[in-house]
Order: sequence, then C-alpha cells, then structure tokens
Amino acid sequence: IIEKRPTRVKLYYRYADDQDWQWMYMYDDGKHNDGEANDDKYGAVVEAVGSDIEYFVQAENNGGMTYEPRNYPQERYTANLDELNQ
Repeated sequence: IIEKRPTRVKLYYRYADDQDWQWMYMYDDGKHNDGEANDDKYGAVVEAVGSDIEYFVQAENNGGMTYEPRNYPQERYTANLDELNQ
C-alpha cells in the first residue's frame, strides 16, 4: 500500500451503510492471517457479524498516509463473509 514500510496500518470496516466505521490495527507478525512475520503483508481478524462487510485500509509512515482503495472515500471494498469463510 505504502512505498516504504508503514509504521501503522489500520483496517476500517462496517457491516451496514448506517453504521459508524470501526477500526483495528493490522499486523505483520504472522499471527493475524498475514502470512509470515515481517513479509510486508498485513492482516487482521474481524468478527463476523452478518454476511457482508465494507472496508478500506489506511497505511502511514513518516512520509505520509495512503488509502486502499486509492480513491477512498469515493470507493470502498466489499466482501461477503460467508464466501470468505468457506
């Protein structure tokens, strides 16, 4: 997401349009569905509430901040939790 190793990565998510955004830190420690520790892949474990989730990622370091998808807030990702957890 960010060119140089981020100092913080946050996952923002909600289960419905009328809900406030919740957030949690994402980790590169090999313990959060992120592959091996220190492999520049970040992960988080989100409790499944309902079947759909809307989300975006914010990464930052001393050089700045970026979002994924890049054109947030006009676009956000969606996923079906039933399909992801098969």
